[in-house]
Amino acid sequence: MDQPLPTTSRVLQDGQLEVREGHLVPVLAQPQNRRLLVLNSLALSHLAVGQTLVLHLEGGEPQLITLEAIDRLALLVRYQEGALEV
Repeated sequence: MDQPLPTTSRVLQDGQLEVREGHLVPVLAQPQNRRLLVLNSLALSHLAVGQTLVLHLEGGEPQLITLEAIDRLALLVRYQEGALEV
């Protein structure tokens, strides 16, 4: 049976997006493509392109991300790692 190597990460990883201090929203993350599937449409409606948030991936350190694009209909967010410098 074909199975990926144990060192190959899953296609989607469980995570949480900290949209406000202490307020976490569940997401499915695809770090290879820097995309998030936001599992809370209400929270998604409060996000904006250019906004810097904290992404918590299961088994990893929290990281700052900046939103690049938002597809509210598909519940998808594309991001870049790090904070946007102004």
